[in-house]
Amino acid sequence: MVEFLIQDNVRVIEVRFCPSLHTCEGLNNDQIVQAVIKGYSSGVKNAPFKVIGGIIICSLRSLGVEHSKEMVDLAYKYFEDKTYEESVVGWDIAGHEGLYPLQALEQAMIKCKNLKLPMTIHAGEWGLNDEFETVSNLKLAAKYADRIGHALTLS
Repeated sequence: MVEFLIQDNVRVIEVRFCPSLHTCEGLNNDQIVQAVIKGYSSGVKNAPFKVIGGIIICSLRSLGVEHSKEMVDLAYKYFEDKTYEESVVGWDIAGHEGLYPLQALEQAMIKCKNLKLPMTIHAGEWGLNDEFETVSNLKLAAKYADRIGHALTLS
């Protein structure tokens, strides 16, 4: 993927994914993150120009707060480990905000903030019928996040 993006002259690359979705073949979360970091690092190292970015570990709202806290820990582990020049640069929450309100994951957001791990929260992207719910999610995201992903319904 990195090599294809570099062929298209892309110079900022963030690979965002949820490791837990890739464990079906017997790999654990650490093995998956290490493989992605190695692939990313290899692709960036071979680029004919400077590429910036890194890996963003993603939590899914539908998998609950314990999953999210586990992904925060995983992201922080590789954020702090500078074995590779390119590594994990943050943590992200994604998923259907109407079915899984952000409030349920506040413990994970607090943990992430306390670790000073950069955080992106997807909010305002599902075009909810309930404007109060959208505003509530956006306000909570703004309280903790460094970036808000999408925010399409923000007006």
